[in-house]
Amino acid sequence: MLFDHRTYTCKPGTLPKHLALYEKNGLAVQQRHLGKPLFYAITETGPVNSYVHIWVYE
Repeated sequence: MLFDHRTYTCKPGTLPKHLALYEKNGLAVQQRHLGKPLFYAITETGPVNSYVHIWVYE
């Protein structure tokens, strides 16, 4: 099993807009090709203005 850990960092103040655009235009495309993510979250500590998702491959 392979885990693909992705962290994306946005410009300050743009995270909510970025997440809305990703949900509307990007998430369905990734799910169609990669399946459902194991983990999807916004960071609260460490780098701010970031979100993380983890995809699992057999």
